[in-house]
Amino acid sequence: MADWQFIISRIYVWFTRWNRCRGFGIQSPNDYAFVRDVINEHRKYYAYSSLKRKYRSLGAINRKKGELYLRVANYRQPTHVLDMVGNEDHAHDYILAGCSSCHILTEASEQEVLAVDMLRCRVDDLGWMEKMQDGVIIIVEPATGYTIKSKAWRQLVDRLPFGISYDLYYCGIIIIDKNRYKQNYIINF
Repeated sequence: MADWQFIISRIYVWFTRWNRCRGFGIQSPNDYAFVRDVINEHRKYYAYSSLKRKYRSLGAINRKKGELYLRVANYRQPTHVLDMVGNEDHAHDYILAGCSSCHILTEASEQEVLAVDMLRCRVDDLGWMEKMQDGVIIIVEPATGYTIKSKAWRQLVDRLPFGISYDLYYCGIIIIDKNRYKQNYIINF
């Protein structure tokens, strides 16, 4: 996607989600803090400039999502990350910049999948999500294209029996929490 297309899509997303900027309307203090301090954090992190130099040809959307991976990994500090999307060096480098001690797996057995702290997968790869442990953060990528298709995301969120989900337009985040009622937020990311 060209930069001008990204700018036009950002303007469209902003106008359709303007009332969901920066966590407005979220009542839970934990969910609000996650939106403010992780999803929509605007301060420059320590590794942004070096990763930008390393991946100069990375598009604006992939860079924005990579910086999100860094912030989520920094927030969660996972020991095991499973990346089912593919062996993308830029995604792995951003995750490792957020938590240098984590181990990134690209393939795993069902037992290993259930023991991960953070998961990156496609929207149609989550058939066993109910079995995952509390505290797992799942980053959901679109099956095709560069945006979460509303129908596939809606079906996934409807199937989710518990936890918190964040629709970020370019990707989604699910936090497994079996002690909370299901909650879905639409965020201007």
